[in-house]
Amino acid sequence: MTSLNLEWRCFSTGNEDDNYVKCSKCKAAYHYLCLSAGQKKLTPTNVPKDRLCPKCRESTPKGSKNDNTPIRQLQNVTVRPSKRPAMSSPPCKQDSLVTREGIREIMEEVLLKHMEDFKMHFCSVLSRVKEEVSSISKAMNYMSDQVEDILLKYNESNGLIKTL
Repeated sequence: MTSLNLEWRCFSTGNEDDNYVKCSKCKAAYHYLCLSAGQKKLTPTNVPKDRLCPKCRESTPKGSKNDNTPIRQLQNVTVRPSKRPAMSSPPCKQDSLVTREGIREIMEEVLLKHMEDFKMHFCSVLSRVKEEVSSISKAMNYMSDQVEDILLKYNESNGLIKTL
């Protein structure tokens, strides 16, 4: 390769030899040694065909993420859309202020509703208990009548035995 009329963008100027690579976008020339600083050494056999210089690589958008991240040095900048609220989050009302009286009214409303529900449930349970107590009372009266009949028969039998 000849080094005539090349735009050199690397640090080692004046060392124009055949060991260089041209950027496939801006056509600037870089020495292999300058491009491989801190990386594996570049040689003519392991240089990719479409090699980008560090400046062109910075200005090229990354294709790995699809998150609308803005990229510097571009005129058409995209921004991420605003986040949507979670499914379980309550609706956002920024214009209404919560006051003590407002909370008190809401609590009273909720408590009254729940008290009515509790009252209906409690009344139905109490009516079942009342029916059970009534049936137990009837059973006790029947048992009491039976005991009185047995005592009467016992006393009669006891009186017959004494007379005999």
